[in-house]
Amino acid sequence: MDTHRKLSWGSIIAGALVASALFIIFVMFGLALGVAIGSPSPTWRDSSFPFWVLSGLYLILASMVSSAAGGYTAGRLHPHAPDPDLDENELRSGLHGLSVWALTVVFGAFLTLVGASTMMPGVRPQGGGTGQARPLGGEDLLAYELDWLFRSDRRAPEIDLEYERSEAGRILLTTNGRSGVLADDRAYLARLVSSRTGLSGPDAQERVNAVIVRSSDSLQRARRTGVLMGFMIASALLLGAAVSWFAAQRGERDAYGDEISPADSMFRAGGPANWFAAPRRRVIVVKPIDRTQI
Repeated sequence: MDTHRKLSWGSIIAGALVASALFIIFVMFGLALGVAIGSPSPTWRDSSFPFWVLSGLYLILASMVSSAAGGYTAGRLHPHAPDPDLDENELRSGLHGLSVWALTVVFGAFLTLVGASTMMPGVRPQGGGTGQARPLGGEDLLAYELDWLFRSDRRAPEIDLEYERSEAGRILLTTNGRSGVLADDRAYLARLVSSRTGLSGPDAQERVNAVIVRSSDSLQRARRTGVLMGFMIASALLLGAAVSWFAAQRGERDAYGDEISPADSMFRAGGPANWFAAPRRRVIVVKPIDRTQI
């Protein structure tokens, strides 16, 4: 059985850990520099289009660098058995790099889901109590619009508007639908705002119309941003896979092949001084055979 054809999970896990750790460092730097792809601030919608492009490019850079480090680590560490088929060696090394990338993506997705589940906002069940929290509908996306909708100086402090805000948020989410907000929903929101804020009927209707226009703009901006960031994330993942594939092949050649790359020079004499040196080849000296002793 060709045991050298099996995946070396030790090197793959080591590469995935290196890639994950480096990506986390990039994320922390992104948060510090303000170019992270997400923000807990409610003003994230006001970010300009160039900002989202910059955030996406930073994400691509982080993915490529971390994938390169993880793939190179796996290629450098995985056990090697000489194979006369050089293409088979390259394929096996590339598959190790691709496995590093896949494991890193799955691990990152798991952490993202865990973080989202713990940070996802919720409200109490209708009627109070301590039951399971239910989602807020559009309140997390249209928080400012809902604040503006129910703003009043004459509202009693003990009035609870949780359910009204959630219901109004779900209605405002229909602003970008094919039919928009129905006339009955507009009238209902106007009556709800009038009863909760003390505004007159015409003033409440005017406020509802203004909030609907603003909600439509916010939702369109969120949709455009979502499409852009989805494209950037997909590009980062695909480029990360390609970089990890070739980095693993590079690591395998540096460990067992004929070429010495600039990255390999850090492990050899000269250290960082040779990082950017031109690739060189090993010289094999063959001694001539003394035929007089045959």
